[in-house]
Amino acid sequence: MLNYFKNRMVEESQRVNCFWNLHLNVFSLEGRILENGTRKNLVLAHGNNIILVSVKFAVRESGRQKVLREQKKNVHAFVKGNFMGIAGFNERLILGAGMREAYYNPYKQDSFTDKETGKKLEGAEIVILADKKIYYK
Repeated sequence: MLNYFKNRMVEESQRVNCFWNLHLNVFSLEGRILENGTRKNLVLAHGNNIILVSVKFAVRESGRQKVLREQKKNVHAFVKGNFMGIAGFNERLILGAGMREAYYNPYKQDSFTDKETGKKLEGAEIVILADKKIYYK
């Protein structure tokens, strides 16, 4: 389910930045929109079971350093991709389809990594963001 924020909309194929919202315990979608005559990156919606394609994984190192220094999390890591919609979620089906789990922990690494192999990830063809987890292929 996707809950639009402040009546903003997210369009299919729109480029978005997704991050785990620590306050709402859900993924947030941020996109570039025109508001009051100015283009801005703003939160468009919150949701789960989000499908993105043509994905890049991004970590702002300055934000990560602030986490390490203050021992307090902040928004500095994003899954960036084209929004394709939301889907039903079944972890066995996702993993059975050849998708792998990725994760990011600012205290342990400086990039998104494959949960099983520890390999750094730069991008993926498709990502599903579901239940605080990141699945990619």
